[in-house]
Amino acid sequence: MTVTLLADNCAWDEGGMEPWSKDVFMRLNWPGERRPLFARGRLQAWPDATSSPVHSALFFDAEDPSELIRQMGCQRARQP
Repeated sequence: MTVTLLADNCAWDEGGMEPWSKDVFMRLNWPGERRPLFARGRLQAWPDATSSPVHSALFFDAEDPSELIRQMGCQRARQP
């Protein structure tokens, strides 16, 4: 399986916890499968990102997240 970073460093945090929540968007591809799976990962820390435990969540979807990436103002990753 290959994991490709699509975007991160979003201007707007959908979780409403900025600056303690950070979203990243990834595409997952595996051999023999033509359709990718998309994942959004979120790291969260309350109330202070420097001293609080960090929680993570992954959200999976078959739909391309390009529109959400645009709405959230994320920086697109440069592809090799």
